[in-house]
Formats: sequence, structure tokens, C-alpha cells
Amino acid sequence: DMFRDQPLTGWGAGSFRHAFPIHQQNYPDIFMARGRQFLFWDHAHNDYVQALSELGVIGFLFPVLGLFWFFYRLCRGGALAHPAFLLLTKGLGLTLAHSWVDFPLYNVAILTTFCAVWVLLTRWAELELKN
Repeated sequence: DMFRDQPLTGWGAGSFRHAFPIHQQNYPDIFMARGRQFLFWDHAHNDYVQALSELGVIGFLFPVLGLFWFFYRLCRGGALAHPAFLLLTKGLGLTLAHSWVDFPLYNVAILTTFCAVWVLLTRWAELELKN
């Protein structure tokens, strides 16, 4: 619902916990628990849904294009034919798959490590495979 309200620009980075209660009221199962206790949600437990609702299509497009660019560079250099590069790329892919059911990329340590490994893996492949 949040994404449908503002699909292009989103609600703003970090706004999920503030904007979600507006939409949460339309769903009694996730609005009030038994005993009339208000439920509070900090994150969406899906990095993609949360990023789309906060950043919109325009903001979500930039990191997605960056990942595709790095993956293209790895494929173009032939890195995915080598076991070390393939295993590291699969590990990063598993982190992205885990983001579908949880929000690991909102942990700064995981996000920093993820981004650093992508950049270092691409650069290592460029240097290693040129020889």
C-alpha cells in the first residue's frame, strides 16, 4: 500500500516506521494484537519491499543498476568460470536471497561488507584474469 501511494519517489529513506502505521490501520490483524495492544513495526522483513516503499522506483533503480553493472563486469571478464569468483558471487547472491524474507542489509556491518566484497571481487577479477 505504501508503494502504491507513492511509487516513483517513495516516502523517503528511513520513513517506514513512521509511514507504515498510516497503512497498518487498514489491516486489523497487524494493527492490534489480542488484548487491544498496538503492534509496532520498525522494518518490513523484506529489504526489497521496504526499499521500494521508502525510495520508490527512482531511488531503488540506482542500487539495482549498480549490482547489474558489477555482475556484467564479472561475466565479461570470465570470472564466473573460476571457482573462487563463482563461490563469492553465489555467497553475495545468497545474501540478496535472504533479503527477501528478512532485512539483513539494514545492518550497517552487513551492508558495508556486502558492498566492499562486490567491489573487491570485481577488481580482483579484473586484475587476476588480465594475466
